[in-house]
Amino acid sequence: MGVSRFRVKLITRNQTLLDCMVHSLNVPAVDGQLGIMRSHYPTVCELGLGILTAKKLRSLDDEDLGDKYFLIDGGFIQVVENNALILAYDLTTFDDLAMDEVDKMLDNAEKILAADAYSKQTRRHEVEKAALIRQLAQQVKIRD
Repeated sequence: MGVSRFRVKLITRNQTLLDCMVHSLNVPAVDGQLGIMRSHYPTVCELGLGILTAKKLRSLDDEDLGDKYFLIDGGFIQVVENNALILAYDLTTFDDLAMDEVDKMLDNAEKILAADAYSKQTRRHEVEKAALIRQLAQQVKIRD
């Protein structure tokens, strides 16, 4: 028996990043992480800042796409009848980036984590986002 999947679409203002079948999603809701699998109850949820994890993806043509990780900063998810639609306000991914671009992002994240020049509220958000960029890199095994 195969892995049961459901359809997921991940959309930003500029593009559709995913339109495929997925075994499970873990999304950063504003009030905590939300796990989603096939036959999940209908849900509409506001997204916060965190890492979206999509496990065991397959293209609509049944090609293995592996696992995907994205840093989400706001948006919404709607889940209904084995379809998940994710509208992301701001999204970071290392997919299709050259290693020097990834290194620049990580270096910038490290500088933000070390800096003390922001207002407390802005800094808190930027520090959290920088820490999540570091975590995203670890999950996709860019750097240890």
